[in-house]
Amino acid sequence: MSLALDRQRFIIMRILSQTSVVCLLFGLSFAKDVPAFFIFGDSLVDVGNNFYIKTSAKPVFPNGIDFGNEYGVPSGRYSNARLVPDIIGQELGFKNFTPPCLVPTTVGDVILNGELTLALRMKSVTLRKQGKTSYRILEAKKLLREAIYLLFISSNDVIFNFIGADSGAALDTIISSLRSQLSRLYKLDARKFVVGNCGPFGCIPSVRDAFAVTDGCVSPANQRAQSYNKKLKPILEELTKNLSGSLYVQAGIYVVFFDIIQNYISYESANLIAVKNLVDGGLNYIFTNEFENCGTTYL
Repeated sequence: MSLALDRQRFIIMRILSQTSVVCLLFGLSFAKDVPAFFIFGDSLVDVGNNFYIKTSAKPVFPNGIDFGNEYGVPSGRYSNARLVPDIIGQELGFKNFTPPCLVPTTVGDVILNGELTLALRMKSVTLRKQGKTSYRILEAKKLLREAIYLLFISSNDVIFNFIGADSGAALDTIISSLRSQLSRLYKLDARKFVVGNCGPFGCIPSVRDAFAVTDGCVSPANQRAQSYNKKLKPILEELTKNLSGSLYVQAGIYVVFFDIIQNYISYESANLIAVKNLVDGGLNYIFTNEFENCGTTYL
């Protein structure tokens, strides 16, 4: 085991005691050591790909109202302002926000200059397919191994299997699928992973409304999230132990967001949920609507 990897483990173990995903990633490496930043995930981290696929769930305006675009122009994010990847990218020193990989203009210098999403990986695969020199292939492998991979992909699976599904069997299936995909990414030369656990979805407005809970959160839903998180931790530890040179870190989304929800006043949030029209003070709330978080929540 290399001294560099030992140092990374030491840094990460210290940072795990903190309650900030941004600090977690910042502790992994500094900007000069991060050539690429790949994002896999759901609406918590999507920066606009849903505009380019067939779905009715598009983050139209007023999503993005506090992002800094021209009034009426959505940012592609399911939030009024920035998401976690935006904040992390800025902390790592990237000059521009991460573009969606499905945007036709996400090519050329946008990729090469490090404005990064899945498109960068697609570029390196293209280099291989085009039969570039072995030097270019080795260069691409080096980039992939030094990149950070952020995965926020469990929440929807856990939520959608919450009602009418056997808890243990459903969670085991989700965990097994995730483990398979994480191993596959490793085979594609990915090495540094930050995997978000499941947040307290029993506290989001849509779930509270479904169970007619007006005070507090839906405990069975949060218990399901915690059960998933308990299954996730040993999987990441096992992968790190058995896959040479890998580093799989669990980002404690549950603890962070539950604390914000329970103590929102101390975070200077006026209330739990903003009205659907975000023009009415969306920045002072935790949720922008029945499902998604405000930009200030991620800070």
